[in-house]
Amino acid sequence: MATTHIGPENPNVSAVVAAGVNPNQDLRYLNDVTITLKPTDKLTFITDVNYIRDDGFGAAGGGVAQYVAYAINDWLKIVGRGEVWRDNNSFFVAAFPGNLDFVMAEHGNPNAVVIPGGATTCAALTIGLNLTREIPKGDLIKAVIYRPEIRYDASLNGTTPFAAGTKSSQFTFGGDVIVRF
Repeated sequence: MATTHIGPENPNVSAVVAAGVNPNQDLRYLNDVTITLKPTDKLTFITDVNYIRDDGFGAAGGGVAQYVAYAINDWLKIVGRGEVWRDNNSFFVAAFPGNLDFVMAEHGNPNAVVIPGGATTCAALTIGLNLTREIPKGDLIKAVIYRPEIRYDASLNGTTPFAAGTKSSQFTFGGDVIVRF
């Protein structure tokens, strides 16, 4: 599967216009190619390659991610992911230490704290589980999937894009819940 999204995506706020960007004309390109291979009923590989370019800010970035999923049984799947991402111009990766800093930055608020990650090549490794609880037939909800994970991120070129610009690597513990209808 391949997708491309092209359009003027920068907000029409004074900070963007002051940077010489025309929010109604300068284009942003998001391109993604995803390849899925399922050699057995239990094993799945997914490769995702992406590239982004912003003409207004003259920025480009891209990367590749490899996913591997192995189904132990009907309710348990082990999932792994490796990724390399390059932010050539220190534009797409940043830290927003305050709870509202990202939203304030999007609105052009000069009080927003934005810490650029630097021109960085990052790598990430993630291991997780998909725990699926089937719901009895006839209910509106068909299944609930719990997905806990542990992720390790690291800069490959000595920059410090993590912990508000103070560390070159980090661990993240997270998860989500998917409800199927």
